[in-house]
Amino acid sequence: MLPAIAAQAHNSIESTDPANGSVVGTVPADIGLTFDHTPLAIGSLVRVVDATGVDRADGPVMIVDNHVRQAVKADAPEGNYTVTWRIASADGHAIEGTFTFTAGTGSPTASLPVAQAGNSPSTGTALPTGMIAAGAVRSCSSSRSWACPSP
Repeated sequence: MLPAIAAQAHNSIESTDPANGSVVGTVPADIGLTFDHTPLAIGSLVRVVDATGVDRADGPVMIVDNHVRQAVKADAPEGNYTVTWRIASADGHAIEGTFTFTAGTGSPTASLPVAQAGNSPSTGTALPTGMIAAGAVRSCSSSRSWACPSP
C-alpha cells in the first residue's frame, strides 16, 4: 500500500499593484503581485513592458512570503504598460498572467482579465519546476524570448 500524498493546488493571484486597468499618477517604483500561497523563486519572471515594447523591469524578482515584487527602472516613461508574469506555484507548476495599467496622463489601456493557469487560454503548460528552469536556460541561449533579459 502506498502512503497518501497531500494534494496541492496551484497558487491563485489575489491582487496586483497597480491594479489591472488602473491609471496611476506616475510610473511606480515597483510592481506587486499577491498570491494566496508563497510561490517558489525558481523560474519566476515579471516583465514590465511600455508602449514601445521595451521591458522596464530592473533587477531580479523578489519574493517575500506570498508577495512578488519587480522593481521598475527609474527612467521608465509615462504611458501604457503591460505586465506579464510567470511564477512557479507552491506545488511546482508554472502559472502566468498578464495585466495592464497606465502611468501619468496617457490614455488608459483596456483592462485584461488577470490571467493565470486554469482560467485562461493563454496560460502556461504546468511543467514541473526543474523543467521551467531548464527551458528558460535553453530558450535564452538559443533565441530571444520574453523570458530572456535584455542585453
